[in-house]
Amino acid sequence: MLKIITVPAAILHKKSTPIKKIDQEITTLAKKMIDVIRHGSEDQRIGVGLSAVQVGHPLRLLVVYDPEPQTNLILVNPKITWRSAKMTQGLDHRNFPYEGCLSVPQIFGLVKRHQAIKAHWQDLAGKIHAEKFSGFVATVIQHEEDHLNGILFTQRVLEQQGQLYRLEPTNNQDVLIPIKL
Repeated sequence: MLKIITVPAAILHKKSTPIKKIDQEITTLAKKMIDVIRHGSEDQRIGVGLSAVQVGHPLRLLVVYDPEPQTNLILVNPKITWRSAKMTQGLDHRNFPYEGCLSVPQIFGLVKRHQAIKAHWQDLAGKIHAEKFSGFVATVIQHEEDHLNGILFTQRVLEQQGQLYRLEPTNNQDVLIPIKL
């Protein structure tokens, strides 16, 4: 199983390089990344997106779980080519609107992101795709593309003058505690 790189690792702040050749190594990496978010270490979904840099490979590769058709998307060399003017304030259509990250464990915050995007990418066969995404999947793709550019969601929260929270388990339920900056 791949190991998730966490802060303060310097690799998380570096821009990832484009993939020049989609070979068996890239295909295997993508499939292992899907296994990480799908099964975690205890066979439970632990994430909805993951970039290659988060597992120590600074390559422009990301995987995203789309809950509507319950499929996994693999995006090689993704590029967001259009962003809607309409913004979201966190994951406003979900019970838990806060964004989190496997590389920044137990920290959450509301991030303003574009409600819809258009992305271009290659699949593992090298075929070029262009598709419009909205809502949850658009948010995940933007989060993961930020990783490819060396940007963490915590930076977005602070740029937007938002609040970061630490998840604290209690006897009855988990509670978000504001982090003093």
